[in-house]
Amino acid sequence: MKHCYAIGGRINFNPSNISLCHGIDIGDQIIWRVGDKEEFTPEYYIRKTEEIDALNQTSKAICKGCSNLINDDKKNKIEVITICPMEYCQNRCVYCECFSGSKKESYNPLPIIKEFVQKGMIVENCLFDWGGGEPTFGYLFEDIFTYLLNAHYMQRVNTNAIRINSTLLNNLDNDYVSLRISLDAGNRETFFRTKGTDLFDDVVKNISMYRKKTDNIVLKYLINSMNSDLRSVRDFVNLAKTLKIKTICIDTEIRSYGALNYNGPLFFSDRELKAARFLESYARENGLTVQIGYVWTSHDFNTPSRDFNNLHDIRDLLTDYEQYSLPDKLYPAQIKRLKDFTNDIFAVPLSSYEYLVHLLKNKKVILYGADENGRRLLERMKKDCFCIKAIVDENLKGDIEGVHIISPSQLMEQLDDETVVIITLYKARDIILNFNRQNFIQLKDKLYKIDSSRF
Repeated sequence: MKHCYAIGGRINFNPSNISLCHGIDIGDQIIWRVGDKEEFTPEYYIRKTEEIDALNQTSKAICKGCSNLINDDKKNKIEVITICPMEYCQNRCVYCECFSGSKKESYNPLPIIKEFVQKGMIVENCLFDWGGGEPTFGYLFEDIFTYLLNAHYMQRVNTNAIRINSTLLNNLDNDYVSLRISLDAGNRETFFRTKGTDLFDDVVKNISMYRKKTDNIVLKYLINSMNSDLRSVRDFVNLAKTLKIKTICIDTEIRSYGALNYNGPLFFSDRELKAARFLESYARENGLTVQIGYVWTSHDFNTPSRDFNNLHDIRDLLTDYEQYSLPDKLYPAQIKRLKDFTNDIFAVPLSSYEYLVHLLKNKKVILYGADENGRRLLERMKKDCFCIKAIVDENLKGDIEGVHIISPSQLMEQLDDETVVIITLYKARDIILNFNRQNFIQLKDKLYKIDSSRF
């Protein structure tokens, strides 16, 4: 019979719902949403998982196509619980939008967790995995973390280390606590470009403080088109050695690597795969334990992406965890997607307005898009004394706040060595593809993109 470890063996407390998985194959299996009339209880969980498990034994299997639906024993107790009931972060990671959320949790998982514990539905070696942006900023973190600590459950806290949490710091010598920190950079410039905040030195200082309390830390490098330069990769390994970190994890972000309908502007090419391979080999040469994250399996449907397997000790997260392999080559959908950009004209995503100022403060700027987002960015950049040469719109004429509106066909006439173009429209892929089709080579290294949430 086909079963999935997550159905009966896992719960995810998400910001607005509760799910059984964070599946990269077919998406999350959500079983409860905030606002539902029925309360989420152990009995509700049992009923829902039994319904799904029964369906999965039929031709109407709702988990059909997922690599985790395999011939296996059904889980009767919960082995993994993720806790991320809020989405908030101080970073503006170019691959993420958790920063646009709120510190306020929409519900409290602790009473639910206690009820599951009281009914004997959670295994003794259950791992509680903290996430959702920066979990230590949540109002519920202290209470839940302390309860789990006193109950001797293993906890992994995924943190950005921008701020030291005193409760976490003071309990890192506990045998039940582990940290995973997505640094994603090896130096200040790459950190600013990728994370959108100029806080690299602060984060390194805080990692050092955490390291003095425990060696149970994994440093993560999430490969994307913004941090795949070999200098940053090399600097990351050297920094890990300096901090006496023993284990690193190499992963990639699911949108540009795995999503078939991703609109960009992040992309994944041979350069990113080469960076991942170099990072793996250079880290091993320097004596580091290397983990390969499960996102790399997103198009290998023969490999179950089970990210936790029978953990018995918190230190297993440093050794017997994330034992996947980097792919040998790009998969067909990636190659096809890259071929659409026939002239290699890409837009560099700007992780934050602060990074925009840092990178382009001495440039002349043309804004592509006169919608509400474009007008908001125009207003802000004018206040910061940017030289805005024009704003592009195919439907409008005239001026906006003294800046002349031009048509897309007039764009190339405005370009010179000191001028860059910033796309403000949300769906930029078609615009960038059109630039490639028209062979606007002058736009190479001059084309940028920023989402409204980042300014």
